[in-house]
Amino acid sequence: MTVIKIRQLTKRFKDLVAVDHLDLDIFRGECFGLLGPNGAGKTTLIRMITAIILPSEGHIEVLGMDIRLRPREIKAKLGVVPQHDNLDADLKVKKQPHHICEVLRHHRIRSKKKKRGSAQIF
Repeated sequence: MTVIKIRQLTKRFKDLVAVDHLDLDIFRGECFGLLGPNGAGKTTLIRMITAIILPSEGHIEVLGMDIRLRPREIKAKLGVVPQHDNLDADLKVKKQPHHICEVLRHHRIRSKKKKRGSAQIF
């Protein structure tokens, strides 16, 4: 199953082409890394995959969802640990702390359910 499907992905910042017509498939269970020098487009690619910024051209699907049509659902499904603090551009400043709390609360509830399920096995 393809979890990330990228076709002809391009991102331009004025005269700079950060990502140039990239095609990529990442499959379920695959361990994938991005390596390259500073300025190669790694961060820009991750920001597009996670629907933080939109591509200039091309198409990205994450878990079968188009990032242009369902960015919030994609963000809810992905777990990303950024190198630096990032704010979600889709949310207003007042909503940022609430969103972070909701994500953490959701994670804690899921963790408790898993622990209960594991205890029942033993």
